[in-house]
Amino acid sequence: MGLDDGTWSRMSPEQRLILAQRLRSSEMRELADVIGRMRRFALGTRATRIVDVPHEAYDVEMGDNIQRLLKGQFALLGSEDTELEFYRQLADKELLQFKMRGSEDVGKGPILVCIDKSGSMHGAPFHWALGVAEALRRFAADDGRDYHAIFFGSNNDRNRFDFPEGKGPWEKIESFLSVAANGGTQFDGVLTEALHHASTAFDGDSKGKADIVFITDG
Repeated sequence: MGLDDGTWSRMSPEQRLILAQRLRSSEMRELADVIGRMRRFALGTRATRIVDVPHEAYDVEMGDNIQRLLKGQFALLGSEDTELEFYRQLADKELLQFKMRGSEDVGKGPILVCIDKSGSMHGAPFHWALGVAEALRRFAADDGRDYHAIFFGSNNDRNRFDFPEGKGPWEKIESFLSVAANGGTQFDGVLTEALHHASTAFDGDSKGKADIVFITDG
């Protein structure tokens, strides 16, 4: 459940016993399984290489992208005899051009997750919601991104958790994973709060780069 060796070694025997009993519960075993599946899926998605992002020329191919054409191809425009051949090859995508690759510069700002904890989410839907939320927290920790979670029901029923750089003590993580699903649902207020938090709560390079994730069955 994301407990590192250092945290485990600092726990007293009594704390370890309480934690072991908590982790042996059927609910936590099911949640751990969901978190594992979500993390493996996300890792597979994140490992996919992005091709043709114009960062690095690494090969030559045929095409019709004027901006990528080899300079020698424009020599065809130098005489009337070969000008028509240039346009024919352009139309047929047969001109020689650089093939590009690279990695997309996606946002690396804070992650704000809004999790629906209304009564309709009770059971398997809420386990999946927690699995997604915890997998995202672990990715935030891997990347050193701040992580803020809001569990919402009605507009006066919310639980909030802050994990600077995606990290926190085990007690906070356990509390985060122990929120229960019950009550009503109001979307507008929590979305307004998330947008306000994203635009005001972070400074420096994180300003304006927060990703908001909304998890709900509604």
